[in-house]
Amino acid sequence: MKRRRSTGMIALLLAAVMTFTGCGNAGEATSTESASGTQASESTGSAETSGDLYLSDEKLDITIWFPMTSAAAAYTDTIDGNVSYGKVEELFNVDLHFIEEPEADAQQKFQLLIAGDDLPDLMSYTNYYPAGGEALIDEGVALDLAPYLDQLPNYKARIEADPSIARDVYTDTGKIYEFFTIQNYTQPAYCGILIRGDWLEQVGMEAPTTVDELHDVLVAFKEQCTGGVAPMQLYQDGFGIEGSLIGMFGVMGGQAQYNWWTLEDGEVQFSPYLDGFQRYVQTMSDWYAEGLIDPNYTSNTEMFGNNELIATTGVFNGMFTQAGEYYSNAGYIEEGGYFICANMITEDGSPRRVGQYRPSAVLKQGVLVNPESEHLEEILKMVDYFYSDEGSILATYGVEGETWHYDDEGNIVADDIIVKNENMNINGARHANVMKNFGMYNIRNIEDDYLDEYQSAYLTKWVNEGFDKVVPMDYLSLTAEEGGTYNSIMSDVNTYILENVNRFITGVESMDNWDAFIEGFASLDVEGARTIVSDAYTRYMNRPVGEVENGGESNE
Repeated sequence: MKRRRSTGMIALLLAAVMTFTGCGNAGEATSTESASGTQASESTGSAETSGDLYLSDEKLDITIWFPMTSAAAAYTDTIDGNVSYGKVEELFNVDLHFIEEPEADAQQKFQLLIAGDDLPDLMSYTNYYPAGGEALIDEGVALDLAPYLDQLPNYKARIEADPSIARDVYTDTGKIYEFFTIQNYTQPAYCGILIRGDWLEQVGMEAPTTVDELHDVLVAFKEQCTGGVAPMQLYQDGFGIEGSLIGMFGVMGGQAQYNWWTLEDGEVQFSPYLDGFQRYVQTMSDWYAEGLIDPNYTSNTEMFGNNELIATTGVFNGMFTQAGEYYSNAGYIEEGGYFICANMITEDGSPRRVGQYRPSAVLKQGVLVNPESEHLEEILKMVDYFYSDEGSILATYGVEGETWHYDDEGNIVADDIIVKNENMNINGARHANVMKNFGMYNIRNIEDDYLDEYQSAYLTKWVNEGFDKVVPMDYLSLTAEEGGTYNSIMSDVNTYILENVNRFITGVESMDNWDAFIEGFASLDVEGARTIVSDAYTRYMNRPVGEVENGGESNE
């Protein structure tokens, strides 16, 4: 499908792509514990949709660019067997043709996709475009959905249900570049610090709440549990996932699109300039020198825990689904060994203000619509269905009678293909049989029903309601000019930080040279990047939520 586009801007963005690693699908739940189920009435707020949903008397061919999640790819090499998408084909009289890519290569593959002359009808999308959503619209990659909201009654109802949802869906200029996944719940942080619970019992210590207590736990683990082997894993960048570790010191940094920004008294600040950043690096350097951190961590490419090291690991940065007996069931650690979701550790035990993103009911994953699709009207109708009460059940749980059923009390209960699948665990079974990374209204995280006591602890221990120092980078809109400038600056900044922080942690560079490291940012125009983020944050906070009507004129 041909389209008009600015080849100059795409070339600039291809050159400026920053590495982004999504973590939402990396962990895998293993428990098959039964659940009380979910009331279907939890899905409320939009029109019921039933009856004949055929889009055309003749079957329509719809192409979808679709990065397969790592959870599904572990068990299958194609999405074609997904019963939920099969049901979509039946309901709407369509043939869905998936252009499948490995999730790990999605960002690079997306850049190549949009640089070509032809686009599929739909594109599963999760922040793959460095310049942001408005650029996707300007480049002819994505349809601006705002002028079409009156044709999307279910999506419109979900957006207008809460001002905070509208703020996170609209861009600064009132555009909507994607069918976002919208939830009727706020996802707690799903990444955090995991600690060997059985080792805590062995050394007679409580779960730590402060940095000093965590240090003492690591020392005890090394002396009494690992035979002198360093008990803490660290990801190769020295930070780990989205503020889980450095957040102990009240600043942001690391794997969240390499978000180096922290809010201080409502103002955007560059994290390396803040004292907490230096205290984090100093602490990691001290622990490394004490032999508490894996000496080869700079070669560790496993962000969610390296299985080869897990037998001697007492502390690492991972996902809630890796808690409990995940590793003992898989044979990586001894029988009876288990991990717990750690407390939200801080320097002094006070409430955490920084961690994995700030809470939102809007997930920056969903589908883009090709504005030049031959079946635009039909596609809009189809995707809007997944925001209705009826459609959201299909999107969240799958197909009645195949992936779920109602119990005697009217609760939705997952079937054995999900919770007792002999070929895959719960997470893999859901990704292989239920819609994921597609625009929808998500009623709830069904996995929470099947977690053991250690995994479910994340719901209370990793709450992120107080994360008021996190800059919501995923929800900011940069202009095309800002995006190009920002990416150009931050490409060099990222390299400079990651190279030097690891030198400090490993002792190659003395912490006495910290001031020289900070002075080095002056030549990288960090202030220019900070100004761009600050201006975008101000626009975000001032978005005319509730006042934007249809964002512009229809393209029809």
